[in-house]
Parts: sequence; C-alpha cells; structure tokens
Amino acid sequence: MEPGFLALALITLAAAFVNGALGYGFSSLTVQGSLAYSVMAAAVLVDLCLLPNYFKCIATTRSISAS
Repeated sequence: MEPGFLALALITLAAAFVNGALGYGFSSLTVQGSLAYSVMAAAVLVDLCLLPNYFKCIATTRSISAS
C-alpha cells in the first residue's frame, strides 16, 4: 500500500468521524433546546392563566383569617 493512499484513507476516516459527531451533537442540542423552549412557553402560559386564581386564594385566605 502506498503511503499517500494510507494517509488519504486515515484523513477520510477522521473527517467522517468528526462530521458524524458534529451532526449528532448539533441535532441533539437543537432538539433539546426546542423542547425546553416549548415546555417553558407552555409553563408561562399556564402560569398566566392561573395567576388570577392565585390572587383569589390569597384574598380568601386573608379574609378568613381576618374574621
């Protein structure tokens, strides 16, 4: 085997390994990031919908303890 062919084969193998690792890492990071964003957005919406109920509970607790 020629040294040039062996070097080309090793460089190609290393490039494929790095490309696959970067592709896997990028996709796993973007999927996790988008899931975290959507979950946080849903949690904010739920909190905003329940916020008036929090105030009602606090007001009710204060009126019960005042009487």
